[in-house]
Amino acid sequence: MYDNQIAEELRKTYGDEKFRIFCEMQVVRNRLANQELNRLNDSNDEAYQAFFWQAKLDEITKNS
Repeated sequence: MYDNQIAEELRKTYGDEKFRIFCEMQVVRNRLANQELNRLNDSNDEAYQAFFWQAKLDEITKNS
């Protein structure tokens, strides 16, 4: 299942407000993981994950 499909399912299941909170938490989680991996000079895709969930957060905040 792709992130976009997961996002839509979560939004439908839990509603906009809980989905917004989840997106905020995912952005922070992925940024923290990215910072740690950068510190360790390890490769990662956490930057993309942070970008994806930030975009979802921006979308739901704009539509609220």
